[in-house]
Amino acid sequence: MNSHIAQLQSAANKPPVQKTAPVQKTVQSPIKTTPVNSSKAKVIFDSGNIGGVYNNPTKPTVITVSTPHVVTLIQNYHWNNARGSRPGTIALRSSAGVLYGPWQTEGMDGQGGVKNASWICYPNITIPAGSYTVVDSEPSTWAHNSQSGGRGFTRVDGYPAGSSAVGSLRATPPVSGMASASSVKAVYKNASRENVHIFTEGESCSPPNRLKPGEERNVNVRLGTEGGVTFKVGHGGTIVASARRQGSRC
Repeated sequence: MNSHIAQLQSAANKPPVQKTAPVQKTVQSPIKTTPVNSSKAKVIFDSGNIGGVYNNPTKPTVITVSTPHVVTLIQNYHWNNARGSRPGTIALRSSAGVLYGPWQTEGMDGQGGVKNASWICYPNITIPAGSYTVVDSEPSTWAHNSQSGGRGFTRVDGYPAGSSAVGSLRATPPVSGMASASSVKAVYKNASRENVHIFTEGESCSPPNRLKPGEERNVNVRLGTEGGVTFKVGHGGTIVASARRQGSRC
């Protein structure tokens, strides 16, 4: 009996065993770091300079291409008072409102070894001729100065689209006429050289919305509560472009 009591007392004096919470694994999508036909790529836009910089650009950073171009690299400068900033995303928005990206960036050290002073991504997509605003996920640390005209420091590499281009993934399906008070008829057209998915917000890439190169399809789409609809283009399991259209003006 005394032996049993001693065992109970000994067990009571032991510190409680703490349970270890299960480790959660985070799976991140790999960053594509090999540009398409890099030997053909050259700088097609660069708003940077060697002057002192400030955060938060005061003017939009707009690039213009007169012909379709393959964009192989976009680099934004985030000096942030020698602190750099954790890499975010970069996108391009056309003058028609089509959004290409956003693409996750990777960081590159800057002057004096400042970590993540530059954000770099490799879109490897073809954009039609036109003007595009660079969209940075953290403009509060994006560098600019008077020499850049208040525009963010951005470098864009690429080359004119040719037979080896990835293909133009158009996300601006025109809408013709009202099918009903709550839907419109959209014309989806795959203008690229590869299979793509075109669908509306709330849907995802699936066999029914896959279009072959050059394929055109008429689709009735439902309008949202505000009378608009967002179209998206998917390629390789990734959303590469999106566009918002409003009512019968789509």
